[in-house]
Amino acid sequence: MPRSVLLLLIAILLLPAGAHAQAIQASGYVAVVPVATETIDLANGGSVLRQTFAGVTIADDHDSVFHLTNQNCMFTTVLAADGTMTVSNGFCDAVDSDGDVFGAWGHADAQGGNWRIIPGTGKFGDIAGGGTYGTAVSWPDGRSAIRWDFSSE
Repeated sequence: MPRSVLLLLIAILLLPAGAHAQAIQASGYVAVVPVATETIDLANGGSVLRQTFAGVTIADDHDSVFHLTNQNCMFTTVLAADGTMTVSNGFCDAVDSDGDVFGAWGHADAQGGNWRIIPGTGKFGDIAGGGTYGTAVSWPDGRSAIRWDFSSE
């Protein structure tokens, strides 16, 4: 075997596992409905809102690995006395039609949020990255459409 081929093989084998993954750029919406809500009143007149949601991801690119994943989320939001959001933190898990799973955590304030993916199984096993999210529209009954974007690392 020529030395240049051997060196190339060694270099490829020494690459981190994530270096083999294709770069992913994605964006879209998550349509969610509230499943449960708990409100805790705070001494300062504000409140803590604990909510669980169920939803589906609709990627702009219907060939995206994220398209039509089924999500369950739990978020805790702190509201000021006037009802404005102070901070929100939460976690989601998602399952696609192949049964592959990933997780995500998010942190937001009134201007929007940032999220990071948590690697899971199958096609999501070595994925890394994150993006931004924010409410595109929300209805009085608690249903919302969340706009998101993602860039892999």
